[in-house]
Amino acid sequence: MSMTVAEEESEGEIHVPAEIDWKMLDKSKFFFLGAALFSGVSATLYPVVVLKTRQQVAQSQVSCIKTAFSLIKGEGFRALYRGFGTSLMGTIPARALYMAALEVTKSNVGTATVGFGLAEPTAAAIANAVAGLTAALAAQLVWTPVDVVSQRLMVQGGCNSSDPKGSSVSVVGFIFCYTEDGLGWSWILLE
Repeated sequence: MSMTVAEEESEGEIHVPAEIDWKMLDKSKFFFLGAALFSGVSATLYPVVVLKTRQQVAQSQVSCIKTAFSLIKGEGFRALYRGFGTSLMGTIPARALYMAALEVTKSNVGTATVGFGLAEPTAAAIANAVAGLTAALAAQLVWTPVDVVSQRLMVQGGCNSSDPKGSSVSVVGFIFCYTEDGLGWSWILLE
């Protein structure tokens, strides 16, 4: 095989590096596409989460199918997506925070561990573990309070409520405050 033939064959191939580093990513596409895909998956699965939450607070055991028909008949199809907007508005920043923390931590810890003289597989394992832990902790700072509000919205109008439409939560936010445990972040819920 001549050199020109090999060059012509390799021109059509795409060469992907073995490891894609944080610095190599187009961050606008990374966050936009990631948020869009995750939101699509969330929208698809959200009715199942609403049904599960309704069944957990129900006073009697009813099948998921009966719960779904009862919910749609009594409150309409939109009840399957009650709290979805709140969930989505919390999920998008939490997911962005998760991915940013994951990639930045993985890159920095990976470089540091290789610098300490550890073998590359060991360094990668340590970097992935620390990055996963850091990313999960960072995302939970946003996601946990939003999830509480979202679950409350899911069960509004359920079997324990006298108003089938329920009340609506208007504001949720974070405040920096002094408590008996010291300074820290807290979340607020205003109705």
